[in-house]
Amino acid sequence: MAAARLQLLPVEILRNIALNLPSSAALAFTLACRSIYAACDNWVTWRDLLAAQPTLAHSYRTILSSRPASRTWKRYIVADALACERRPLDMIDVEGWLPHLIAMHRMSHETDPCHNG
Repeated sequence: MAAARLQLLPVEILRNIALNLPSSAALAFTLACRSIYAACDNWVTWRDLLAAQPTLAHSYRTILSSRPASRTWKRYIVADALACERRPLDMIDVEGWLPHLIAMHRMSHETDPCHNG
């Protein structure tokens, strides 16, 4: 019933709701119904949500400078949501995310003017 009322809201309002939620809640919000998913599932919303996350704000410039493909923005939000979960990592998590973390670490050192090499 609540999702039916939400889908009557303009797209801009739905996107603003998503932008004011933590990563995991924003992902859940987009799955409330098809019209909310259609309104919010675009790279601009995911990019702006990434910039708004306190857990990723320090990495935003690095990520932005890497010029990720439009479909990549949502992956950063999913990664943030998973990282914020209070559960131990298993080998599948490590194998799946380690290459991304290494690449981000390398990019942050390459763009850091204080890093010597």
